Amino acid sequence: SILVAAESIEWGIKDQLMKYDPRQYVSQNEHPYFFGSSRTVYLPVIRSGTFDVLQAFDFGDPAVIQGQRSSTVGAAQALFMMNHDIVAKASERLAKRANGNPNPIGATFQLYTDILKREPTEQELLRALKFVESTPDQVNNNLNKPSQQAWQSLALVLFSSNEFIFLD
Repeated sequence: SILVAAESIEWGIKDQLMKYDPRQYVSQNEHPYFFGSSRTVYLPVIRSGTFDVLQAFDFGDPAVIQGQRSSTVGAAQALFMMNHDIVAKASERLAKRANGNPNPIGATFQLYTDILKREPTEQELLRALKFVESTPDQVNNNLNKPSQQAWQSLALVLFSSNEFIFLD
């Protein structure tokens, strides 16, 4: 859903993923597919090196038969949402679009709609505007317009929110 929100997902399978000999050792770090933006349904399961995104979000052990996947919520998931490159790149992409909007209110509505698929409440709008306007523009020193860094920080906050992570 992060890749969908940032409109950077690659739909569908492109080519053969495993171009290795049948008994060749493959680790997560050597496989270029781990750094792409395709759906995880197309991701190969490498027992010796499971993709870190899947590990953070309760991926089952591929060497064990499991009738039902365990469900946990923990610090690893929160840290992933705050620090992983996938989330940072998605936030940067959305921040560029929001920064291009001349109206900060419109940009805030745009971020909420893109990430949470709803408009912000009045209180959320006021808090978001106060946040982006108080974040200093370290690049251009322009105090009149919120910076791209401010919009990226707001996007990171929205991606890390419980509303984005959990389904009702």
